[in-house]
Amino acid sequence: MKPQWQKAMLALTVGGVSLTGMALPATAATNPAAVALQVAVDSQATALRTLQVKGVSLVSVRDLAASFGIVPEYAGGSIALNTEATVNIRVGSLAYTVDGEARQFAAAPFEAGGVVYAELNSLVDALGGSVEGQGKNAVIRSFRLLDGEFSSARWISGNRILAVREDDKSLYVIDAATKKGELLTSDEDALGLTVSPDGKSGIYTASTGIVKLINLQNGLVRTVTSDTTVKTELVWSADGSSVYFIQGDNQDKLSRLKLDTGAIATLLDDKVNFKSELRVSADSKKLLYIVNVTGVAKNDSNSTEDSLTVDFSGAGTQLVQFALDAKDAKPVLLAAGKTNKLYPQWLKDGSAAYISTDPDAASPTGSLQVVSAPDKTVQAIAELDAEEASLTPDGELLVAGLNKNGQTELRLVQPDGSAKPLLSFTDDITGLFASSDGRTLGLYGGKVVLVTSAGIDSLTR
Repeated sequence: MKPQWQKAMLALTVGGVSLTGMALPATAATNPAAVALQVAVDSQATALRTLQVKGVSLVSVRDLAASFGIVPEYAGGSIALNTEATVNIRVGSLAYTVDGEARQFAAAPFEAGGVVYAELNSLVDALGGSVEGQGKNAVIRSFRLLDGEFSSARWISGNRILAVREDDKSLYVIDAATKKGELLTSDEDALGLTVSPDGKSGIYTASTGIVKLINLQNGLVRTVTSDTTVKTELVWSADGSSVYFIQGDNQDKLSRLKLDTGAIATLLDDKVNFKSELRVSADSKKLLYIVNVTGVAKNDSNSTEDSLTVDFSGAGTQLVQFALDAKDAKPVLLAAGKTNKLYPQWLKDGSAAYISTDPDAASPTGSLQVVSAPDKTVQAIAELDAEEASLTPDGELLVAGLNKNGQTELRLVQPDGSAKPLLSFTDDITGLFASSDGRTLGLYGGKVVLVTSAGIDSLTR
């Protein structure tokens, strides 16, 4: 089966015995000599015959077509190729058309030594591809990078990345090696899905409350349960057989959904509202979550409107754990207080970590806290203003924060508070996510990027 982009025709109108059996005007003696240039085409090393004319790169049309997997069909003075659009080029003319739309070359195509050359960048674009770099550093693709504003990106498995594009509220899968992106689903409910431990599936709730499972290879979706109660913060068990979630209009219950049967079981119903940020430990024996404690309304015995006040003295956030392997288990308070507790995570040794910020501070900074037991908290990497924390697929804690020089640093933090530096950079990169082999993914100016010690490599445009 031919690739999807091999659909219509590119017709190159030329004359010349070597190509079409017709005569071409004699080539001027001043034409420059062709150079066989080794470049990357769809990540494959490829030799293309090229010329430079007035600073413009021209390429052998035959070579470029072959590198794109297009087989020329010669007929009546034209070269026909299957591609996305109908492109018409005439030797010696700056004008050409793409699906009837008039365009202009910077340098006109011409024949030299029986080979027709055309402007590289314009011809690749006409064929639905893209070019980065110049000369031997050029990277040519038979497709265009995804464009638009992306709001999140994360590794699925191997080179595969799952990214949310805000422009069309859709999910895309991007190959980090080739940079090719494909639409997975346009279901807006799926934008907040949670990826399974093996990277093969994603689970999410529809606006109606039902739970759906999507195959991340082919986009096929099935309904796991038709229960319509409110469900948030879906997290997978380590073996992928169950999903834990917060249930109820007031986010007051902890529940479990069995994926094979669709059965829902309530694990905790303590009437405590506003649970969030649910996490499950690597051994699936404990849950970690945040409770947002609000102000308490008070009034006089007559409950008059004028007497109504709200006491915020006890307001704040609590970090709580709940054992899944103990009968009649009760929630255990790990940390309390008025500070915000952000990005809670389980560590490999069973301790927990979070970023603490003071909402009342004039210039709040982030402090990474590690909790080994109730009220036993120590600060880690005190020299960084911690901004984000996430787990790598191997369960390592990745923390991003600002150092005293204003640079963003990435560090892998151990349960004892020690940290291993990974990268530092000055660019405003957010949504950082590390792969199991150490590659770091992020967002920069709405683009999905790989972050390395050498700089930023854009996967979208």
